[in-house]
Amino acid sequence: MFYLVVLFGVGPSISFSEFSYTDFKVTHGPVLGRPGPTTMSVWVRTNIPGEVSVRYGTERFKQMMVSDYVDTVLENDNTAVITLTNLYPDTLYYYTIDKGLSGTFRGSINRDRLIINNCA
Repeated sequence: MFYLVVLFGVGPSISFSEFSYTDFKVTHGPVLGRPGPTTMSVWVRTNIPGEVSVRYGTERFKQMMVSDYVDTVLENDNTAVITLTNLYPDTLYYYTIDKGLSGTFRGSINRDRLIINNCA
């Protein structure tokens, strides 16, 4: 048996319109840079402060590696640089920012050779 209790006039009145809700999202980027033989950096800017990370791997639908979460903060204009590590040189990687933006890049053999196909 279930009872529904409705209380009128008890406690403060709260209206949903009193609260504003903003979805956390990437507004600029991703921009890939600072390539190394086993690393790549990804720069992003978000609309509000929050955490962002990158999933990446050598298979498009099986991105098993995950970067550390990095905070975007107002003091840095809500930007963050996420470093991807443990990459294999001259290997094609697929990546997805945890907010749905995705693309590919190829790990570099040296700083003179970098291929980026950013499909953000």
